[in-house]
Amino acid sequence: MEQPGKIASEHEPLIGEVLSNVAKEEARHYTFYRSIFKEVLARDPNRGLASAAEVMPSIDMPGINMPHFREMADVIRRAQIYGPRDYLKIVEEQIKYWAIDAFTGLDEVGKRAQEKILAIPARLERVAEAMESRTKAKSFSFAVAFGKEFSMA
Repeated sequence: MEQPGKIASEHEPLIGEVLSNVAKEEARHYTFYRSIFKEVLARDPNRGLASAAEVMPSIDMPGINMPHFREMADVIRRAQIYGPRDYLKIVEEQIKYWAIDAFTGLDEVGKRAQEKILAIPARLERVAEAMESRTKAKSFSFAVAFGKEFSMA
């Protein structure tokens, strides 16, 4: 997967620089929250798992309410920059890193949450397959991209 900043830099160096900075910040956030949640699970696995089970299935990308966000996300997916399979990979990595499947001695709330979390990858796989099977060639045009129309398979 090629980095969006590198792709953008070929056409607009300033956009590439901005995207590179955003990627660095996102990496720091990822590391911070991943580590913090590992500590939450160590201290209170039942409530930690319950919280994660509530949040993980409903995470939306920042900007979901922006005009034309879904179309832009479709372009990003089609360009193989980021899509549902990338999110699936992240979720699987977190489940493994936090060793969600290894928790024992949980109360009923913790057990239900553990089961729900462990079922997320299969649901995300179904979402990815559905999106891929429905994909047809399509044209796009965005004001931010100078209103030029382009087509993608």
